[in-house]
Amino acid sequence: MAMIFFEEDDMELRIGDVLSRAFSTWFDHFLAFLVLALVLTLPLLPLELAPHFMGAESAVWAGAAGAWLRVIVGYLITGVVVYTVFQSLKGESVSVMDSVTKVSSRLPSIVLAAISVSIMVLVGLLLLCVPGIILSLIFAVVVPVIVVEKLGVIDGLKRSHELTNGHKVNIFLTYLVYFVILFAVFFVTALVTMLLVGGAGAALDPDALASGGASNTMVIIASLFDHFTDALVLPLQATLTTVIYYDLRKMKDGTDLDEMLAGF
Repeated sequence: MAMIFFEEDDMELRIGDVLSRAFSTWFDHFLAFLVLALVLTLPLLPLELAPHFMGAESAVWAGAAGAWLRVIVGYLITGVVVYTVFQSLKGESVSVMDSVTKVSSRLPSIVLAAISVSIMVLVGLLLLCVPGIILSLIFAVVVPVIVVEKLGVIDGLKRSHELTNGHKVNIFLTYLVYFVILFAVFFVTALVTMLLVGGAGAALDPDALASGGASNTMVIIASLFDHFTDALVLPLQATLTTVIYYDLRKMKDGTDLDEMLAGF
């Protein structure tokens, strides 16, 4: 279902079209993106498991570190897949390793942008939530900007603000529809997994299950499932961000795909 909201200069970000191209591109590169994400999210796994085997205070710190690292990894995945997504939109195929080679010099700037944006958004969320949402929309395309236009962090943030200006409502609605779809899918998947894990846990550690406590086996299986879910979601979100950036560049600058690819 496409929902269209008219913006400045009678140009609009077509939500249904953006989501359709993002899902299609992600599906076309499903295995490569999954392997990439599994590798890059591997450092998250110990931090996902650690809180279950620590004291309360240590668990809080481990959880916070895991959340922070996940943000950085998500930005890195976005940076890596940008070139692959652009070539896919052009109808050409390119390997993820080619993308890694193309964007490797931009990775330090991407990490700095991830840290900067996450701090600002966190502060904004603490200020009654709304400022954090607005800031996340302002800087939504900072990673493609840094990769394609070869800008530094500060200039990249400014450029993202410029591109998203006048289109924040549509960007918000695009991500909202995306997250609703994901929530529905993963709610069902998580429910099935929980039932399977419960059955496995009862067989492997019936005393722990009977007492209401989760066995180590159950905890590990659940963490592995969360880890796999991250590896599925992060590349899809990165693809969606890149498609949004591509459409904003066309609307704002009148730049075609070949001109954008020339940036690489």
